[in-house]
Amino acid sequence: MSPLALALGAVLAQTGSPPDGTARPSEDEMFGGPPPVPASTPATEAAPAPAPASADPAAAATPPMQGRDAETLSGGPLMRADIREEVSEDKLEIGGDLLLRFQSTFATETEALDQGLSTPSLLDVYLDARPSERVRVYAEGRLTYDPTLENGRAAIPDFCTPTDSQGNPNTAGLDAEGQQTLAECQAARDALARAFATPAETSGLTQLWLKFDIEQTAFVTIGRQPVKWGAAKLWNPTDFLNRQQKDPLQQIDLRTGVSLVKVHIPWESQAANFYAVGQFDEARRVGDVGGALRAEIGFESAEVSVTAAGRRDHPQLLGADFSVGFWQMDVYAEGAVAHGHHRPLPGEADRSDEWLPYVSGGFSFDVNYGDEDTFTWGLEYAYNEDGVDDPAQFGNALAAGRSVFTLPKQSAGAYVVLLAPGRLDDSSIFLTSLVNLDDRSGTARAQWSERVLTWLSVQPYVGVYFGDEGDLFRANLNAADPAATPAFLTADAGVWLSARL
Repeated sequence: MSPLALALGAVLAQTGSPPDGTARPSEDEMFGGPPPVPASTPATEAAPAPAPASADPAAAATPPMQGRDAETLSGGPLMRADIREEVSEDKLEIGGDLLLRFQSTFATETEALDQGLSTPSLLDVYLDARPSERVRVYAEGRLTYDPTLENGRAAIPDFCTPTDSQGNPNTAGLDAEGQQTLAECQAARDALARAFATPAETSGLTQLWLKFDIEQTAFVTIGRQPVKWGAAKLWNPTDFLNRQQKDPLQQIDLRTGVSLVKVHIPWESQAANFYAVGQFDEARRVGDVGGALRAEIGFESAEVSVTAAGRRDHPQLLGADFSVGFWQMDVYAEGAVAHGHHRPLPGEADRSDEWLPYVSGGFSFDVNYGDEDTFTWGLEYAYNEDGVDDPAQFGNALAAGRSVFTLPKQSAGAYVVLLAPGRLDDSSIFLTSLVNLDDRSGTARAQWSERVLTWLSVQPYVGVYFGDEGDLFRANLNAADPAATPAFLTADAGVWLSARL
């Protein structure tokens, strides 16, 4: 077992009951329950708000005005003085989350008992230390385990078996020596497939950061930390720092943090936040360090942000986003241009010298259907000039690491959120649909979240995929094996179990 796994086990052995305050997002925030009393949760995201006037010295440990990114690390909205005093008594908090996932994919030309199955489980354990009112240290480790990957093998093409003129396997003419050679080659291929197989168990750090202030004016966070920029709900072109795009179908952001040195300077009188960021992921030389600048300016019912980011041998990025609320509607948009971003696929022209735009925008609308009940629905559109609209290139693009959600040139999405509908105070319902407007393929998912034992949430979901076979969202699951019968994705379903520690 890995050293991190042993460490996680030791931490859990010391954890008797859930902490009163936690650096992790609450179940309500993750699964859609009623909002809790503001507390310390470094993974929440919210719009900036002025700090309440307070003479309490603990207030100095938190910037006077919290931006969308700042609350990710500061712990959400500013706490009341009595809550701050209670939290400050605990120098160290220990806790975590366990997420068990059971999910299956369904495809054509596949028997019921042969449909895909995976059970990727996550265990996150954190330590949140506050040695003083102006210093905070946070560490979070993650252990992942999927028993369905035990003794697994990577998809390696069969380069051993001879074929006929049509490409069909043909071993009829092999003599004894040929059969021996074929067996040895197949054994070598199997060993190679095992070596490149996805491991069943992995471990690593999701967050590890130190936060302090300079003269209570600039607030510095150093280390691997969560960050999310952008105003849109489904697609975030200005989320420059994350290497992985958020899955818009998931209600929980499972991405790990980014290694940064971030300086946050709030300007309370102007309802503004300014950020200067140095990015150290994979920076083996001084010149490899990336940088970003961001400014957020708040108005009475709106917020506007501008961002610039760059790094040697990486794209130059410029972006802006805004959101404005009026009546029961929230309108938002964001856009970015990238220079040097394009990586041509086979047969494509090189456009790395061009500035390529990527924009998204939409609105959400709150509908009152009872004295205390509201549901939210919204629509969103995205255009990516660096997207792919040629079905023949989908496989190449996905193999190059592109995300299926940002691959289309034009995308549209719709979503509906019902939190604690009617008398179902422990329930939440999420409906999401995404469409590739280039080929009209897409997916739709319905998810129910139910809190059953205070600390336990059960989340069943079902999704369908529509479009023509071979379209982006109707991919051939056997594409890696040309000899196999094509099996096109049709649906998926599963159950997630989440427990707080």
